[in-house]
Amino acid sequence: MEKLVTSAGGIVEDHLFVTKPGVVILETTEPTKEAINIYRTMNIHLEENENNSYLSSGEFKARITYLAYPREQPLDDEKTNAYHNKMIKELKHYSPYDGTTVTFLIAGVSVESGLEFVAHREATVARLTSSKTHAQDYTLYRIQPHVDVDAQKKLVHSFLETFRNPQIQNESSRKNLGLKSQTCTIYAPRQWPLHTR
Repeated sequence: MEKLVTSAGGIVEDHLFVTKPGVVILETTEPTKEAINIYRTMNIHLEENENNSYLSSGEFKARITYLAYPREQPLDDEKTNAYHNKMIKELKHYSPYDGTTVTFLIAGVSVESGLEFVAHREATVARLTSSKTHAQDYTLYRIQPHVDVDAQKKLVHSFLETFRNPQIQNESSRKNLGLKSQTCTIYAPRQWPLHTR
């Protein structure tokens, strides 16, 4: 699991403590060459940044709904931003932007952090590793950087010493401890664009 956290850009100290979770985009949906040609023909503003191609797609789908295209040329950046802000923030017209998906990996966060994404409907979860599976054989512990780091590490070490005590090694005792932690989650956002530039 340590490799997963570090390959996603996170930091693991002492093979035990996650001091910085890893976050990486795994997949994105992008328009085809044919779509880009149609966007140009219909004067859709083409995003220079490929990470924002969902905006061009969303603009095209919204405009085809109302058959309202710019007549002579694409809108400039300012007017395009205003258009997306109106569609998303004012009108709450999300469906034109739904066709685009982004899948990203968040590795090394606490269960609570992972559940916040789900609770706020920001994402659907492909795997929330908090079950009593082999994923728990090599558990990593999330350390919060702005709180006494040494005290957090000492607490985890104390817990592990107690847990490794032969008196609580049998399976039923482990289950009673309710040991669960999270090492890896893959998310696919539900209502993706919350338009930010």
